[in-house]
Amino acid sequence: MKNVKLSLVAMVLVAGMVGILPAAFAGADAVSHAVTISVPTSLSITADTAGFTLTMADYLNGSSSDTKTINYTVKSNNNGLAADAAIVKAKLGTLFTGIDFFANPGAYTKDNGNFAMAENAAGDIKVLASDVTLMKKSGISGSGKTTKGSFPVDYKAVATTDLDSQTQNQTLTVTLVDA
Repeated sequence: MKNVKLSLVAMVLVAGMVGILPAAFAGADAVSHAVTISVPTSLSITADTAGFTLTMADYLNGSSSDTKTINYTVKSNNNGLAADAAIVKAKLGTLFTGIDFFANPGAYTKDNGNFAMAENAAGDIKVLASDVTLMKKSGISGSGKTTKGSFPVDYKAVATTDLDSQTQNQTLTVTLVDA
């Protein structure tokens, strides 16, 4: 009888090792983790062109240059601006001499997100040495904080006086803002 009990204990031990005993005979231990997922703030504007040249059609007062179209792509995921707030601004480092510089933004194409943008004004907007608004926030739904999309801007110059033969260079800065 003693050998039978010992054989039964041996079978139970072997069965436990090969995993054919019910879970009630198995042990368990666990560890818990605090999981944090961080989504960084995204605020970016890119252009399809780094620099461009406008060529005046003539040197006389009132003459216009050719037009260059620059396409901008924007992404933002934490935009706290209200509806109709200035969201894309432009400015020149300094003004051109004897020439006005104009921007004419086109329609915004929203790829995703819960707000869009609209032109600040129809037609040409005179770009100054201080910020002027090109686009404003619009079409808000949900939290109104995210967007991804693109828009074109047509640039041109107009002579405000008769011009000598010359080349002028200025820096144009286009800014996407979120607050």
